[in-house]
Amino acid sequence: MGNIFDNIRRPAQQPAFILFIMIQIMAVSCHAQKSQDKDMITYHTAKVMELADQDYTEVVFLESARFYRLPKKTKGYDDFLKLLKESEKKQAAVKIKLTVPNGDVIEKVEKADH
Repeated sequence: MGNIFDNIRRPAQQPAFILFIMIQIMAVSCHAQKSQDKDMITYHTAKVMELADQDYTEVVFLESARFYRLPKKTKGYDDFLKLLKESEKKQAAVKIKLTVPNGDVIEKVEKADH
């Protein structure tokens, strides 16, 4: 029984390996769902990084390779930060709203339904 990377060395099996990787990516992408509120996105928090020397907290989600910012001046910042930390600890989903579509600044955080 070889490891998963043995397929890379066998040209005849490369399409199967590529298909396997594509299915894995699609499965993770399905978790990044738009909620009923078209501006809210459901994500699982990977890491919350409070930066003492910055006016924002950095947040990374499992479904995205981007770094997001939660400005400390945001109304409800303490509650949002608490929800994000709970999400990180419990590996639970949260719904976020960005200030602009496809942006990186978080405007709002809510508990996800599931």
